[in-house]
Amino acid sequence: NINGNVNGNVNGNVNGNINDNINDNINGNININGNINININGNVISMTMQYQWQCNINGNINGNINDN
Repeated sequence: NINGNVNGNVNGNVNGNINDNINDNINGNININGNINININGNVISMTMQYQWQCNINGNINGNINDN
């Protein structure tokens, strides 16, 4: 959970900030659009990463059961 939250937050914020800056430049510093992008991108990345981690956890559990 600790690593998941850290990576999700860092990646979400980095991508959100990139989109925030792009949209600010295009729209003339409209802060609302920037904030929406940060939140949406952050959540999407977090959900995607959590799904991948869950697949890895399930794979490891199944692998261990089969090994035993």
